[in-house]
Amino acid sequence: MVTLKMSAAQQMEHFNSKFDELLSSLQQTRKESYVFIDANIDLLHLGCTDSQNYMNLILGRSYLQCVAKATRIQNNSKSLIDHILINSGCRDIFTGTLISDVSDHFFYICPKTLPNKN
Repeated sequence: MVTLKMSAAQQMEHFNSKFDELLSSLQQTRKESYVFIDANIDLLHLGCTDSQNYMNLILGRSYLQCVAKATRIQNNSKSLIDHILINSGCRDIFTGTLISDVSDHFFYICPKTLPNKN
């Protein structure tokens, strides 16, 4: 058995290719879909080529990233590496954060509608 080693750039290229195939397959169903992913691609740093390529892939397949704040904070570091992608059109998007010490990642919720204020 031959083991091929891939560089970080090759791994990212392979991931983007496979992820694009997945989003394309979902898109072809013409159904509303939500993709929850711990991508370890930091969307707080869109100046980075990997983050730019990933975001362009998402937008190119008509998905939106719902989470806009850091999903992981540790010491003085913060990152947005947990993503919720939707293709449900131009609805109002409401997301929330559940902070817990169960994990070093925060939990996010993405309800379809706001709860009643009664």
